[in-house]
Order: sequence, then C-alpha cells, then structure tokens
Amino acid sequence: MALLVSAVAFVVVGCSGSTQGSIKPGPNTIFGYVIVHDPGATWKVDGPCMPAGPLSDLAEGTNVLAKDGSGKLIGRAELPQGVGEEDEATDQHDSDTHICEFAFEVVGVATTKTYVVQVADRPAQTVPLENMKARFWQLFFEFPGPAPR
Repeated sequence: MALLVSAVAFVVVGCSGSTQGSIKPGPNTIFGYVIVHDPGATWKVDGPCMPAGPLSDLAEGTNVLAKDGSGKLIGRAELPQGVGEEDEATDQHDSDTHICEFAFEVVGVATTKTYVVQVADRPAQTVPLENMKARFWQLFFEFPGPAPR
C-alpha cells in the first residue's frame, strides 16, 4: 500500500501544473495521516472506508497542498482510499472501527523555512522547518479532533 501511495504522490507531483507556476522538485517528502473519527459510521479494520456527511470532503482524490511561508505551492498529492484503523487495543483485522485513516506522501518538496500543509479546504497546519525535521517529516490531521500535533 505504501508503494502505491508513493507512486500516486509521485505521479501527481511530477505531472501536475499549478496556477501559481510549476512546482520545482525538492529533496523532501512529507508523510501525512488524515484520521477521521466518526462514531456514527462503522468500517472494518484494514477495509476500505469513506466518511460521509460533513466529513465527506475527506475522501480518495482529495487535494493535499504544501506551500512555503509566502504561499508558493511547493508540493501536492491526493488522498488515497481510506483504510479502517483500530480504535481500541483489542481490535483485529475485520473487526468494526469508527476510524478511517488516509496515509499520504507529498514527494519532492523543496526545503523552506516554513511549511503550510492543507487537506481539502480544512484548516492548514503551519510548521517551521525545525519542527518538520523533529517530527521526521510527519504530520497528523484529525477530524473532528484535537489541535494538530
């Protein structure tokens, strides 16, 4: 699955144009996770999932944009298909879950002092370079949920 996500992200980054100019490839990859908590939905652990209602914009094909601090587009990807994730330590493959996770990669991101990463039209996360490095280039988005970490 990670290989598929990488391939999709690479194709999107490598082939897409931008209204703000073309994206100049860089040496970094942002690893992102969109985690959707929906107590009203039930999916199977390790099975496909797709949020509905006010969370339906978080779905396969949703844009993920990475910008520098000035707003210049420096990378993009699309969310892959969501996968049901364990919400309790006792969960196993095929058990019911209320969590849908989308793991994505924004490949070829330039090095900049500040990164602004946005999923769909949801609030963006603004992260300084030092924090991106400290987080091993990982970002977590939780909907609805706590503040970004």
